[in-house]
Amino acid sequence: MGTMLWGAIGYLKMPQRKDPDIPVVTALVITPWPGMDAERIEDRVTRRIEAVVAENKHVETVRSVSRTNVSYVYVELKEGMTETGEIFDDIALRLDGIRALPEGAGPIQFIKDFGSTAALMLTVASPRLEEVQVSLRADQVRAAIERLRAGGTPGKRASVVYNLPPSISAQTVVRPAQLYLAQAEQDGILRDARLLEGPQFVGVDGITNLPDSALLAHLHGFIRQRLRVAEFHPDAWQPAVVRDPAKTRTSLLAVAGDKYSYRELEQYTDVLKRTFQTVPQVSKVERLGVLDEQVTLAFSQERLASYGITLGRLRDVLRARNTALGGGQMEVG
Repeated sequence: MGTMLWGAIGYLKMPQRKDPDIPVVTALVITPWPGMDAERIEDRVTRRIEAVVAENKHVETVRSVSRTNVSYVYVELKEGMTETGEIFDDIALRLDGIRALPEGAGPIQFIKDFGSTAALMLTVASPRLEEVQVSLRADQVRAAIERLRAGGTPGKRASVVYNLPPSISAQTVVRPAQLYLAQAEQDGILRDARLLEGPQFVGVDGITNLPDSALLAHLHGFIRQRLRVAEFHPDAWQPAVVRDPAKTRTSLLAVAGDKYSYRELEQYTDVLKRTFQTVPQVSKVERLGVLDEQVTLAFSQERLASYGITLGRLRDVLRARNTALGGGQMEVG
C-alpha cells in the first residue's frame, strides 16, 4: 500500500512537458552542382564531404546519394548523445572550411534542425508613398513639364512620366528613356519629342494626337520587345500620362508606387535576420523573395577591341579584377 501511495505521489510531482526534449541526431548536407552528372558529383563532391564529416568522432553513420545536379550526404550521430548542438556546430565549421570543391559546385547547405516543431513567418512589404509626398513630387514634375514646354512647338502635347522611390536617382533610368524617345519619334508616336528629367522621375514629352491608352500600349510594347531586364528598374512606378500640367497631381496619385525600394527592404530584413539569429532558441532563419543585386555595365566594343579584349573574355577579365559575378543573368550585346 505504501509503495502504491509513494508511486502516485511521485507520478503527480513528476515534471511534464508538452514537447519532450528529444535530441536530434540526424543532419543532411546538400551540395548542388548544376549541369553535372551523378558519377562526377560522386567522385569530386560527395566523397570530399563524406571525408570531412567523418572527421568528427561522434559521427556514427555517413550515407550519401549522388544524383544529377546535386549531392546528398546524411549524417547520424552516436546513440546517447545529448549535446548535439555543439557537435553539429563543429561539423558545420568543418564544412565551411572546404575549399577544394570544383568551380560551379556549391554552396554547401547544412540542415540540422529536423527536430524543430515551431516556425514563425514575417512578411515585410513597403507601404504606398504618402499623399503629401506624392503632392510634393507632383509639384516638381509639373514645374519640369512647364519649363520643357515653354520653348517647344505649340500643339497637343503629352508627357509620359516614370517615377521612382525617394531613395532612387532618376539617372539610373535615363538611358531607357532616351531609347524610347528615339523610338517614339521614329514610329511617329511623338513629334518634337523631348526628354523630361528630374531628381526622382524621368519621361518624354511631345506632340501627339493619340489617346492615353495608345501611348501606354506603345510604351509597354517597347519595354517588352526592345529593353532587356537589366535596363528596367524594378522600383519604378507605373507610367503616368500628363497632358495638362495642372492635373499632374491627379495623374501621379493614380499610379503612386512604394515608399521604400527593394534595396531598403533587403537591408531591413537583413537586420531582422541577424537579430533573430542572436536568440538562443532560434536555429534557422531564412529570407525568401529577396531580389538579387545586379550591376549593369555600359561599355564600348571598339574600346574593348583596342585593348584586345573580346566579349567572350569579359567574364574572365572581371574575375581577374576580383569582382564576383552574381548568380543571375549576364546579357551581352
